Amino acid sequence: MKNSKITSDISFPTFPSVVIELLKYTSKEDASVAGIEDIIKKDPGLTAEILRVANSPLYGKGRISSVRHALTFLGLNTLKYIAISVAVTGIFSKREILGKQTGMDFAEFWTHSLRIATISHLLARKIKYQDPEGAFVAGLLHDLGRLVLVQYFPEEYRKVVEKIKEEQVKSYVKFEKQILGVTHTEIGAELFHFWNFPIFLIEAARKHHLPLEQLEETIIQIVHIAHLIDAVHVLSPHHQPFGLESLCNQLHSFWNLSQSDLEEILAVTEAKLILTANSLGIPIAKKGNKSMEFKKEILTAQSETLGKWLIFRDIWKDLEGNSINEIFLHAAKAFVLGFKIKKFLFFIVNKKNNSLEEIIVEEFHQKSLPLTIPLDNSQDAVIECLRQKRILFYHELEKHGFTVLQEIKKFFGNNFIILPLPYGEERCGVILLEKMLNSQQAIDLVLNPIADQIAAKLKIAFLTEEKLKLWEEKEQLKTAFEKNLDRLIKLEKKMAALETAGAAAHELNQSLTVIQARIELLLNKLQKQKTLGYSNASDLETVLNETQKMAEFINKMLQIRDYRTKKYLEEINILDIR
Repeated sequence: MKNSKITSDISFPTFPSVVIELLKYTSKEDASVAGIEDIIKKDPGLTAEILRVANSPLYGKGRISSVRHALTFLGLNTLKYIAISVAVTGIFSKREILGKQTGMDFAEFWTHSLRIATISHLLARKIKYQDPEGAFVAGLLHDLGRLVLVQYFPEEYRKVVEKIKEEQVKSYVKFEKQILGVTHTEIGAELFHFWNFPIFLIEAARKHHLPLEQLEETIIQIVHIAHLIDAVHVLSPHHQPFGLESLCNQLHSFWNLSQSDLEEILAVTEAKLILTANSLGIPIAKKGNKSMEFKKEILTAQSETLGKWLIFRDIWKDLEGNSINEIFLHAAKAFVLGFKIKKFLFFIVNKKNNSLEEIIVEEFHQKSLPLTIPLDNSQDAVIECLRQKRILFYHELEKHGFTVLQEIKKFFGNNFIILPLPYGEERCGVILLEKMLNSQQAIDLVLNPIADQIAAKLKIAFLTEEKLKLWEEKEQLKTAFEKNLDRLIKLEKKMAALETAGAAAHELNQSLTVIQARIELLLNKLQKQKTLGYSNASDLETVLNETQKMAEFINKMLQIRDYRTKKYLEEINILDIR
């Protein structure tokens, strides 16, 4: 069957007009919160779904009551991608009945799509890609062309599924091309083009199966590499380390990812997948690889922990200011809203005073403890935590003889965590939190990324602070330089004028001396010859007198120490030597 025949037989489903309008509007530079809110409210069903997802554990249950609130809390990009995800899954949610005709497992399809989306999102954050939510949607929708082919050509696609099972491979592209003459990547790209989706979603659908070295766009590389990481996911625990090591070697020329980075992504993926599926209402496979199945109670705990981390992340990403107080204010919001922590203390290292000084977050009206902790106490628990540069439980440190100030102990008791924020030797911070997580695994999963985030923001704040100081110093130096430069120019002009006057006076003096000598000789000669008349004598004496005046003037020029300029003609100044 030819490609053109396939595409001509497909009538793509229409995409909700409200979401299309939202995509067009948000691409404008002058898009406003009020305008976005007005567009979404046109579709009450979409509004309800967005609010349902926004209030799910994925983003923070029970706090968002309106579209405007969702925009403020989640941000424009997240809300836009929620709208796309809700709309797409809604369009294709009624296709499961076709599975009986084609043999296609729709739950497996969505599980795979969500796993790629989840890995893409985690991977994007790991490499600090600017649009991790976009990476999630690109991963979620990358195989959507398969659902279109299943819907319009169920009999043909049944043969594709049979071939897959027969050959025991997952190369859908190969058998789609053989049997249908077109692949799900081509159809998916055409569908997204028909829906006027952003170009990166179209290209991710079209190119994600191409060899990695042929992919130039980071977003498509992310989706492709997510498939490689997913391939390691199905390996047995015994073989996973070897698979991860091999993958690290393969990715070395693209991103500097360590094996522990990939292990962290795999560790979080399954819990976040289920959390996201429940939030979006997407059906997923109940059974998976036995070696990778999670016990229900462990998975629930991981999901709750992950949910808390996601809440922190969504609050944290809205931070616009760079001051230390603003950083700790946002951290406090996240701890209160996401983790229900009621007690916390924030400190910053003050190297000048060799102490830790408390930063008070007054907006929360928490009991204030204006403390200064000396850094020279070798048995201080906070200092020990900073020295080890890792999160520690105070009660564990207390067993080894470490203590804290009595004010801190009265505030927390023994039930608190010390969270260091190391970033270099000179500047760092520390947070004391009431204990809210029980296991070290939960600490590693949630608090370590939080510490990294806060430390990174603190570094920006410190650098910004230093930058402002340097800018002020630069301005002072610039002002002083301009003043000195102006003075230097005047001095150079004065020196040039003086040197010019001196040189001119010297030359004139030489010539004038000759002239005076000649006149005097001429007068003597004429007087001796008695041929000098009265008028001649008078003229020569006048010339001699003038040369004497000139000599006096030249002598003054040789002695000048200053000069000024004065108007001579309309646009001409002359040198006024004094």
